[in-house]
This record gives sequence, structure tokens and C-alpha cells, in this order.
Amino acid sequence: MKQKYSKIITKFALPMFVFFIISILISAVGLHRNSLNRLEKDMKICGENAMVHINQIIDSYADEAFYIATNFSSQKGVNEAYEIEDDAEGRFFLKETLTEPIKNFKQSSKLGDKFKIHFHKAPAMSFWRSWRKKGDGDGGDDLTEFRKTVLLVNKTFEPVKGIEVGKPGFVIRGIVPIFNGAEHLGSVESMFSFNDMIKKTVFEENENITIFMNNEKVKFASFINTDIKKGDFTFIMQKREKGIKNIKAEYLKKGENGIYTVIEGETGYSIFPIHNALGKTVGVACYSKDLSVETNEAKKIRNKLIGGMLILVIIIMSFFLLLSNIVFTKPINKLVKALDEVSKGNLNVKINSKRKDEIGKLADILDMTFEKMRGILGSIKLAADNLGDASEHINASAQGVSQGASEQAASVEEVSASMEEMTANIEQNMHNSQQTEKNVLQAAASVHKGSRSVRQTAVIMQRIAEKIGIINEITKQTNILALNASVEAASAGEFGKGFSVIAKEIRMLAEYSRDSAIEIEESVVSGTELSERADKQLTSIVKQMEETSELIKQIATASTEQNNGVEQITNGIQQLNNITQQNAAVSEEMATNSEELAAQAELLRNSTGYFVIDKNKESEITPEIKKTEEPESTKKTENTETETQIKEDEKGIHTISENIEPAGIKYELGEVSDDDFERF
Repeated sequence: MKQKYSKIITKFALPMFVFFIISILISAVGLHRNSLNRLEKDMKICGENAMVHINQIIDSYADEAFYIATNFSSQKGVNEAYEIEDDAEGRFFLKETLTEPIKNFKQSSKLGDKFKIHFHKAPAMSFWRSWRKKGDGDGGDDLTEFRKTVLLVNKTFEPVKGIEVGKPGFVIRGIVPIFNGAEHLGSVESMFSFNDMIKKTVFEENENITIFMNNEKVKFASFINTDIKKGDFTFIMQKREKGIKNIKAEYLKKGENGIYTVIEGETGYSIFPIHNALGKTVGVACYSKDLSVETNEAKKIRNKLIGGMLILVIIIMSFFLLLSNIVFTKPINKLVKALDEVSKGNLNVKINSKRKDEIGKLADILDMTFEKMRGILGSIKLAADNLGDASEHINASAQGVSQGASEQAASVEEVSASMEEMTANIEQNMHNSQQTEKNVLQAAASVHKGSRSVRQTAVIMQRIAEKIGIINEITKQTNILALNASVEAASAGEFGKGFSVIAKEIRMLAEYSRDSAIEIEESVVSGTELSERADKQLTSIVKQMEETSELIKQIATASTEQNNGVEQITNGIQQLNNITQQNAAVSEEMATNSEELAAQAELLRNSTGYFVIDKNKESEITPEIKKTEEPESTKKTENTETETQIKEDEKGIHTISENIEPAGIKYELGEVSDDDFERF
């Protein structure tokens, strides 16, 4: 199956194109990110401006409320109303007294009727509300649960102004204490609607302000009728009726602690906290702005830049492809065609290149390479023929050596088997002699013991003989005493008859004892003589057995030395057997290698036969690839030497000139001696 190749220019152009596309995409992402960052910065600035604007309005209204409360805290009739013990009568008196001044103040003030007046009694009891009619909750209720500012003013006697949560939602209040001289009576507050203030703020058509209150504060804003919640916040009001579903609870939560800006789609949000008069966060304000115009403008600029970059990339790639085709592709294709002819076996090619760059240098090197290859292949063909002939001679010699080594190995194996049997017999004799030596030594030890026993018996016999002599002497003395007793008994007469009989019996016993002692003494002497003769005989036997043991020991020693010698001989024969087997294996391997060598020589001849180096054969390539004659080096005859000279020309290019004269490989195979074989 023919392999498919891709062009070099494709390998260069495709990565460059991908690189440019990736660069454009990265640039587009960067532009998009920059535009978003710029929009976020602009949105943050707008949010900060909106926060400052709203806070300024709150401060302005709070100052107005403080001013109004301060004004009405010192109105005529206020102190008298607080002095009345009945609260209802006091409220009525306060209403009758202040209704006209309040009306006049509203007419003369630019605020109109937007503000309200509310009087309190300490600590936080409602006294009178100016905007309600009698009996409609105009006073008398307890404000302690949710009016912390009233409690604070009546406790510290310090005025308070700012935002506070009320029934209508967020309310801007100004609260001041009321004194009658040094006596504290209560407090009065003026208030404005925060919702009205938000609706009066000035913003562009694409801008909006949305107010959210903390959920925990909603219970105090009973007039708020909404159930739209965003996490911890409840929607209160907004300047323009626009959708608030895109405002996320997480945005409001982040804006609770400081201004937070985010862009969602084509809308930007800046969320900032709302603080009450005591400085605590009671809600958040969300400033939103439609950024569709800005985003569309940014998209247009980005698309124009991307389009311009694409056009520039196309121009650069087209110029690169054209230039690379002229500079690289065509010259390389010519070299490829020349190498293709060489791959088909035709070495009679010539590349004529007039270029002075790397491609021209490559063409000159290829020309020299083809020329050297023609000379080398001619030499290789001749060497392959000689190598085939030599391998046949080596194979024949190896077969003979292998057969002789096999026969020698068989003979050595037989000798080795005989030596092993002889070794076994010698080992058996050595074992028997060692066992006999042990038995003789044991018998000699037993005879030694018997000899000692006989000598001890002779000593005892001598002692018995000595004792018998003593007994014999006692018997003699007894006999003498018996005779003396008989004489005395005879001289005694009648009185000595009984004693005479006893003396006679004693004499008879003494004679019997003497006779027995004599017999025992004779027996003891005879036994002593026998013991001495036995001792002499046993001593002689022991000496003979010791001599026999020494001889057996010498036999065992000789057997051991003989066994060691036979083992050394056996080991030598075994080593000889191993060497013989190894030689046989080596000779067989040499025969196999010689056959393989012959096969490789044949393969080498077949491989070199693929190339055409005959000067009469010509190749048809392109007009720039011309036919050449076979190099002069292939016309050389045998028995010449190969000379290679590497020279460096003035341009720094190495040229190789060879005068190759085919040299054959010859092997002179004569008789081989044993010494040569041992060296091998």
C-alpha cells in the first residue's frame, strides 16, 4: 500500500494559520474583557455618583426636617400643651395652637405640604400627629418597640436626623428635644417621604433606582404592600417601572457592606447600602443602567478589529505560501524526484543546481553521495562474491571440526563413566577400612580393660594368700593351745575331762582349718600363676592389635589419598568433557554461522543487484537532472586497495573522493594443528 505524504508547506502553513486564529481569538477575548472592564469602571463611577447624589438629597431633606423640628419645638403654646395633665386635652390644645402656624409655614416654604410634624412625650409616647384627624390615631400610642431614635433623643437630649424605618417604608426624619427652661418635656420630629424624594431624583431615561429593605424591618413598614423578596431583602419601590427579576439576591448581599458593581447582559448594576440615622444598614439601593448602546458600540469596534486582523492574516498567509513555493517547494520537489530515482535503484543521476544557499549545498552533497555510492556498491558486490566463496570453505571445515569434536566428546564421556565407577569402589574400600579400624580400636580397648582386670585379680589372689598364711599361723597357735589344754586337763584329773574333750575338738577344728587353708593356698597360687600367664597373653594380643590398627590406619590413609587423586582425575576428565562439549557446540555454531554468512552474502548480492551502476543505463528525470556515466572507480580491477580522502574546499564544503579498486576477500584454509585448536 502506497503511503500518503503531506507537503512541507502545509505543515508550516497550517500551524501558522492556527496560531494566527488563536491569536485573533485571544485578542477578541482580551478586547471583550477590556470592554467589560471599561464598562464596569464606568458603571462603578455612575453608581458612586448615584450614591453621592442620593446621600446629598437625604442629607438635604434631613437638614430641612431638623430645621422644621427645631422651629416647631419653640412655637408658642407647645410648653402649655405639655403642661396639661390630660393628654387628650393637651393634644387638642396643641392642635388648635399649631394648625394655623403649620399651614402658614407650608405656604411660605418651598417644601409645600410634603413634611409632617409629630410630637412625643418621654420616653417614646406619641403625643400629637399633625396630619391625622382626632380619633384617627393622632396620638397616644406607644412607640417604644420600633422608634429607637425617639428613645435616644429623650434619653440623651441630643437631636437626631436621617433615615428611619416607618410605616410607609423609609422616612427622612429630624428629631429634636423640647425643653421648658431646664425641664425636659419630650421631643418633636419633622419627616419627609423617602419615596417622594426618590421619585424627584434626576436620572437619565436609561437609568433607574430600586430600593430594598431588610426583611426584619418590613414588619415595621405596615403600609408597604409587596411580596417581592430577594434573599434577605424585600422590594420597596423604584423610580421607573422596570423589571427587577434580573437583580439577584447575591448582588444585594454583596452591596450591603459597600458599593458593588456588576454587569448582567446589557444591564449594569451598582448596589450600595442605606444607613439609618443611627448608622446601621437597613436596606440597599440598586442603581441600574441600560448599557445596550455601549455594548453594541463595543461589539462593533471588536468586530471591526477582528475583521481587519483576519484580512491581514489572509494577506500574510497568501504571501507566505507564494514565497515558500518559489523558495522551497519547487527546488525540494526536484531533489525529491532525484532521490525517487535513486530509491528505484538508478544511481546514474546528476543534479545540476546553480543555487548558492542551503538547498544548493544539499544538491551538491547529494551529487557527491550518488557518485560515492556507485563506487561503494561496486566494491560491495565484489566483496559479497568473495564472502560467499569463503563461507563455503568455512562451512566445510566447521563440519569436519564438529564431527571430530562430537567423537572426542563421546570417548571422554565413556572414560568419565569408568572413572566414576572406580571412584565409587575406592570410596567403598576407604569406608570399610575406616570401619575396620574403628572395630579393632574398640577390641583393643576391651582387651586393655580385660588385662587390667586380670592384674587386679592376681593382686587380690596375693592378698588372699597372705590372709590364708595368717589363718594357717592362727591354726598352728590354736593347735598348740589345744595341746596345752589337754595336758592341763590330764593333770586335773576327773575335773579336767570335759575340758579335755573340748580341747580335742578344738584341735580337730584347727587341723581341719589348717588342711583347708593349705588347699586354698594351693588354689590361690595356681590362680595367681594363671592370672600372670593370662596377663602376659593379653598384653601380647593388645600389642598385635595396636600394630593391626596402625596398618589399617595406613590403609585408610592410602585409600583417602587414592580417592582424592581419583577425584582430581575425574574433575579433570569432567572439565575436559565440558570443554569438548563446548568445542562441539562452538563448531556446530560456527557451521551454522558459516551457513548464515553464505545466506547473508547471497542476500547482499541480491540487494546490491537492485541498483543500476552500469554507465550504459540512463535515467529520465527532469531537464535539470542529467544522466552521467558510471564513475571511474567502478572500472577498477581486483587486488587493489581502497583509498579515501576527505578534503575541505575553500567554501567549507567537504568533498569525498575515492579511488575504489574492488578488493576480494580470500581465505587460505590449510591443515589445522591441535595447538591452533587449543588457542581457538
